[in-house]
Amino acid sequence: MTRKRNVITSITLLLLLMTQCDTPNEYPNELDKLVPGSSLIFKGEVVLLKTLTTDESNVSNAGVVNVSEIIEAPNSFPDTKEMQLTVRFSDIKQIKIGDRRMFFTEPYWIGEAIGVTEIGSIANSNPLYEDKNIISYIKQARDKQDDAVVRKFIDTSNLVVSGKVVSIEIPNSEPMMGTEHDPEWREAEIEVEEMMKGDMEGTRVKVLFASGKDVLYHLAPKFSEGDEGIFIVQQADNDTAKLLNNQYMLIDPSCFLKGKENVAKIRSLME
Repeated sequence: MTRKRNVITSITLLLLLMTQCDTPNEYPNELDKLVPGSSLIFKGEVVLLKTLTTDESNVSNAGVVNVSEIIEAPNSFPDTKEMQLTVRFSDIKQIKIGDRRMFFTEPYWIGEAIGVTEIGSIANSNPLYEDKNIISYIKQARDKQDDAVVRKFIDTSNLVVSGKVVSIEIPNSEPMMGTEHDPEWREAEIEVEEMMKGDMEGTRVKVLFASGKDVLYHLAPKFSEGDEGIFIVQQADNDTAKLLNNQYMLIDPSCFLKGKENVAKIRSLME
């Protein structure tokens, strides 16, 4: 009888453990405020207050943090693990020497020393600090952030079309004044498969884009013949539209979603 009772107890415990494993943790909504605007996320310990590692004079809201773990960092960012960073805290009154936190930050000073601005942080007493799903949660927050940006562009767009780039041309233009930041304008002619927002004549539309690698435009989409996807077309500013004889422009990376599979996603964001 005792053996039977032990078997039943073991099975019950096993089922309970399986249920716990299968139940996904709930997404922490606090990340919706911490992740946007932050590109460097790390764990660290506060070792100094009102002290800097950077060559600055204003120490009023700053301190030094020893980095223990990098959660997320920009591409090609220096290896900051086990390094001391200057952190400009969002509220230094809430920070004490010895605090261990997960910091959500944006770099503002990169050189021999690194300085970051704190968007917010999570204390080590918060269960999220040691949550093994934190990388997945941050990705979810990034996806929500990206969707919000795309939705904003859709709301302000002239045209949203699904289609394919069939040709690239140099636009007909009046003589332009020289500029330090040359976008090297080109026109992508798009064969429209579906008009998702707006109206136009015919089945093709020409859209201006910045083909240059200048620092102001290096993230702008660089189109080639054959590119397919969703094009969220914006209104060109008056001067550019007049000089290049085209009112349509696409220069923000969020305004081009490569691949036809994004049609359903854009429809959902337009609802």
